[in-house]
Amino acid sequence: MYSKKDVISLIVALLAFVAIINIPFAGDLSPQGKVMIAVTAAMFIIWVAEPVTPAVSTFFIFGLIGLGIPLTKEPNGTFLTTAKALDMALSGFTSSAWLLVFCALFIAAAIETTGLGERIGLLILSLTGGKTKSLLGGVVVASIALNSFIPAAVGTCAILTAIMNSVLKDYKLNMRSNTVKACFLTISFGTLIGPLLFLTGGAPSVQAAKYILDATQHQITYGKFFIYGLPMAVLMGTALFVLVSKLFPPEQEELLGGAEVIRAKLASLGPLKGDQKRLMAVLATTVALWATGGLLHKLDLGMVALLAVIVIFLPFMKIGTWKKLSASINWGTIVFFGAAISLGTSLLRTGAASFARIRTSA
Repeated sequence: MYSKKDVISLIVALLAFVAIINIPFAGDLSPQGKVMIAVTAAMFIIWVAEPVTPAVSTFFIFGLIGLGIPLTKEPNGTFLTTAKALDMALSGFTSSAWLLVFCALFIAAAIETTGLGERIGLLILSLTGGKTKSLLGGVVVASIALNSFIPAAVGTCAILTAIMNSVLKDYKLNMRSNTVKACFLTISFGTLIGPLLFLTGGAPSVQAAKYILDATQHQITYGKFFIYGLPMAVLMGTALFVLVSKLFPPEQEELLGGAEVIRAKLASLGPLKGDQKRLMAVLATTVALWATGGLLHKLDLGMVALLAVIVIFLPFMKIGTWKKLSASINWGTIVFFGAAISLGTSLLRTGAASFARIRTSA
């Protein structure tokens, strides 16, 4: 059910859209650029107030662009058509960044459904020892490290949340304790650090690299991105550990059962299964191709991810089927990412982004 606040938020967003379209802007901002600024303002209100979910907000992006752009004229004086407006609204779904996210969610689903993600996560956590702060440090490392081969923060977060939920229950901790809160908060924020370190960590990283290439002709490879992002990732990971430890001090220094609890849980999984071994080979090859892109081959990051998904679906690989993997995917996330990329791309192509940059830096 929608509340009165939700309705008011949507009305305010619509009024902001209409008002900005009718405000005269000084400078060389194109009519299409003005519409895109209006769309961005309206969507900002919707995303902050949250009258609808992010997935549903996708349709508002399509609708506002589809209705706003046809109100503007081309240089020859003719009005743009709704068809061209919708081409602009859907442009994000043709980008390599969106393809990467689309494929990433299937890769993450395969890692989750085969149990490989749980095994790797437990392996990292088993190295932390039996102290509470050591466990928290392990969660920070796992949150960042898993992003190296799970090219979607949402996938990493889902896998680690499931693992930690089980581990913390085995430690017989109160689910309202500071230790539990600290671990889950660390997962939430830690999985956002990975995309700063790995170019394939998510759509924002890939799209940012593309924008830089278009603007400066400077190609950022996987290795360069890692080098550029390493200092910030280390700084943010350390800050996250310190802040969470201070704000949510653990009730006990030693965990009941120590590291043996995690090791026992890891041992209970038994030896690596066939599908896990095959998936590990696919992931190792995928990461290797990502890391050597532009050096040993010309394959795009999205293309490498696509090839990985094709291999995962090969019948003889016996890793996953469409029915099995698609059931684990949040399709709203895929649609939302495409629409968000469309919005960013349209801001650039219409000159709205440049106009905003000049005005805010003046």
